[in-house]
Amino acid sequence: MRPVLLLLCFTLTALAPLRASDAVTDLLKEIKGADAELQRSLLSGVVQGMLGVRFATPPAIWSDLSPTLTASDDARVRLTAQHLAALFGDAQSVTALNVVLEDRAAKVIDRRRALRALLHVRADGLQPRLIALLSDETLRPFALPALAERDDTATAGAVTAIYGSLPVEERVVALNALASRISYARSLIAAVGAGTIPARDLTASTLRQLTFLNDDAISAFVTAQKAGPDSDPLAEVARLTGVLTKDVLAAGDRARGKVLFDRTCAQCHALWGGKANLGPDLTGLNRPDLDWTLKNVLDPTIIMGAEQQILIARLADGRVVTGMKREDAESHLSLQNEAGFFTVPKSEVTALEESKRSTMPDGLFRPLSTAELADFLAYFQGNGPLAP
Repeated sequence: MRPVLLLLCFTLTALAPLRASDAVTDLLKEIKGADAELQRSLLSGVVQGMLGVRFATPPAIWSDLSPTLTASDDARVRLTAQHLAALFGDAQSVTALNVVLEDRAAKVIDRRRALRALLHVRADGLQPRLIALLSDETLRPFALPALAERDDTATAGAVTAIYGSLPVEERVVALNALASRISYARSLIAAVGAGTIPARDLTASTLRQLTFLNDDAISAFVTAQKAGPDSDPLAEVARLTGVLTKDVLAAGDRARGKVLFDRTCAQCHALWGGKANLGPDLTGLNRPDLDWTLKNVLDPTIIMGAEQQILIARLADGRVVTGMKREDAESHLSLQNEAGFFTVPKSEVTALEESKRSTMPDGLFRPLSTAELADFLAYFQGNGPLAP
C-alpha cells in the first residue's frame, strides 16, 4: 500500500488547488494508522498541493485526525499538521506555530517550518516578528524575502538599517525585497543617496527590477545609474576587445577577480562547484575565449531560450515579482531570480508579462573599470579555483 500512497501523495502535489476532494479525504484516511515516516510524506504532499491556497475548508475527517497529529511527538509530523490546520483556519495551530518561531532555543529546521506555514497562511501580526528576525542569523535569510510580502511603514527602514552588516548573499536578497514594491524602492533610493547602501551594490538585476515598478521617479534613478542593454552590443564587444590588450589582461589579479565574480555572477552561476542553479554551470563552457565571454555577457538575450526569459508577475498587493518560470501549476506560479525562489497564488496575480529579455541581466560589465574587468577575467578564465 505504501508505494501507492506515496505516488498519490506526489500526484496530489501537482493537482493544486486541493480542498475537501475525495482524493484528499482518502489520503487523510491512511494517516491515522501510518507510521511517522509515512505521515510526514502524506501531510507534506497535501500541504504542497495547497501552495496556491491561503485558506481551505477542511474535509470532515480532519476533525478526527487533527488533535492527534497536531500534538504528535514527531516534530515534523506535528508542525506539518499544524501547517495544514492553519490552512483550515485553526487559530490554535497558528498560535502554536508562532511559539515555535519565536523560540530561539528550538531547532532551526523546526522554526523554518513554522515560518513557512505562517507565511503560507499570511498570519496576522507576522510582520513585526519578521522584522525581529533580522537580528537572528539563522532565520534572517528566510525573513528577508518574506518582508516584501506586506507593505509596511517600518519594514524598509529596518532592512536598510542592517544592510551594512549583512553578508554578500543576504545583501542580494535584501535588495531584491526592497526593489519589489514602490514604497520600499523609494526607501532604497533614499538609502543610496544617504550612503547607507552603496550605489555600487545595486546589481544589474536589482536595477532592472526597479524599472518593472513602472514609476517615473524610480525609472529616472535607474537611468542615472546607466543600467540596461547596450544600444550596440557588438560595437561594445569590439571596443572592449581593443581595450583588453595582452598587457592589460596579464595585470589581472585572480583574488580580486573572485570578489567581483562572487558579487556579479555567483548568485546565479556555479563555477568550480557551488549551489547556484538559476543559470548554467560555467565550469565547462568556453570561458578562455574572450570574444565568447564578451558576447554572452554583453548581449545575453541573443542566445536566450524561451524558458530563460524573465517573467513579471504583478500582484494585487502592489508587489512585483520577477524571474525565470520554474513551475506553472493550476493554483500557483513559482519564479526564480538571483535572490531565490518565489511562489505566489495565481489568485493574487493581476497581470503576468513576458519581458522578452533574458533572465541574465544586461550591463553586468558596465560598472567595472578596465583594471577590474581584467581582474574579473583573470579569475573567470582561469583553469581552476583559487588555492585555499
